[in-house]
Amino acid sequence: MSNQGRRLPSDNPNLYSYGTNFLGSRAIFNQRLIYNELIFPDSEYPRLFKTWGEDRYYGTLSTKGNTVTVEKGQLRPISFPDTESQFCLNFVADAWRDFALRLRELSNANIIFRDSPWSAPTVKKAWSPVNEEYYQYMSQNLYPAFNEVFLAREGRDRQIAGIQGFLALFDQFVDENLREIGPLTVSGLLEGSYLSPLVSGLMIEIHDGDYDQDFLKSYVYKDSNFALVQGLAAQYGFAIDKNIPWRLVADLRNPAMREYMYGVPIISFDPDAPPPEDCDPTYTNPESIPRAFGYSQVPGLEDVERRVNVFVEDGELKPGYVQYQQLKEVTSQEKIFEVLYEEAYVETWATDAINLEQYLVDFYNTYAQAIPVTTVPQPLLLGNPCAQRSRVIERSPITPQDFESLYGDRWRLKTFYVARSMERNIDKRRSLHMREVQEIMNIYNLSSQDQYQRALRYAQEQFIGPKPRANLTLDTVGDIIQEPITRRAQRNDLSDLGRQNRVRRNLY
Repeated sequence: MSNQGRRLPSDNPNLYSYGTNFLGSRAIFNQRLIYNELIFPDSEYPRLFKTWGEDRYYGTLSTKGNTVTVEKGQLRPISFPDTESQFCLNFVADAWRDFALRLRELSNANIIFRDSPWSAPTVKKAWSPVNEEYYQYMSQNLYPAFNEVFLAREGRDRQIAGIQGFLALFDQFVDENLREIGPLTVSGLLEGSYLSPLVSGLMIEIHDGDYDQDFLKSYVYKDSNFALVQGLAAQYGFAIDKNIPWRLVADLRNPAMREYMYGVPIISFDPDAPPPEDCDPTYTNPESIPRAFGYSQVPGLEDVERRVNVFVEDGELKPGYVQYQQLKEVTSQEKIFEVLYEEAYVETWATDAINLEQYLVDFYNTYAQAIPVTTVPQPLLLGNPCAQRSRVIERSPITPQDFESLYGDRWRLKTFYVARSMERNIDKRRSLHMREVQEIMNIYNLSSQDQYQRALRYAQEQFIGPKPRANLTLDTVGDIIQEPITRRAQRNDLSDLGRQNRVRRNLY
């Protein structure tokens, strides 16, 4: 069965796209047109996700319009990792386990061809920590642009005698170059889609390669098994990404995925599974979870077996996750997403300024250690031509405690307001800008407790606000058994790799 899972390109070259980001503009346009309208037309594949398009904020922008990140306590190790441990949201890990096992069963039965990438997939990528991606962006993109380009201009080194001069130049750098260099905060990065959608914890990738290789997508992953695999994925609550077909997305609009959140009636337990521990109603190791078996309650899927999580309540073992039990009777897509974001995510605006502060301290200390000494010109003194024309300045690293004593909460509040306003391109008169900053400070000064949080929330809600929700896709997914609905094809989705390359070029 060496080649039964896919056709030969020579059989019909029109079945494939040969697009990459390294083609000329006309060629890439034509190849991407073939990919979008002939390989994966919306009329034939209406339920494919589009994380390069309309679904770009899925799992990173809440129903309120605020950017969010996953709470680590809601993550679970994934079954069938390729090498090291991979994680995603707990119920997504459960759904993936069942889906991956089903694919292997069908492969062993020779229903899915053995040479297919779908026969026994392993997880190459899953949840990507936001803090790690933020670190990569700040250390490899932002700081080099500031240090190696902006500060390298003649005379600027001499303006830095300490942290004050460093921050003054950084403010100038941001004011002059923010649109070219990109955002400063985690919220700004998420809003601008600078970070991978994998930070959502809702996606799994079974291939580790460049996203722009259309031939790989249309020849290898859209093989003879693809239609079967797509249908099976829907039975376990997953949708395939149109532009990255090796990416599986947990589709909360699909009732099959929600069954892994609140559970299905328990029919039996795996007799070989270890018993639950009464003192620990939650389980983080998938190997220690009692495998409770049940069957789907979704019409048309009653013969689909589900291995569900269990929790202990009032001494009784119950299916699903306790935080999602309220979704059993919920039909509103808006409410489903509201519960998800409330239970499994945190809004990023609350820590934006603190995170930025930590990097600025690190940036300055890195600079001070690399160039610990500089000379600063002295003004000429009339009548004393022999006076020393310059003086030597020794730069000393600064501790977080020293920075706190110099700046503190008021600096963080102003920095948050200014940074987020610039990232949102909120252009205001200087007088209005100063008045709003003063309002924030008044809230801070007049609060008897939780001063910083009260003032920060005021700044977020009154002056920054949520991102418009036009790009959120909360439409109801139809019955997963019904025939596809024709939709008009979308053209020219922007590739992650191409966008990242342009971002990097703009830094210099």
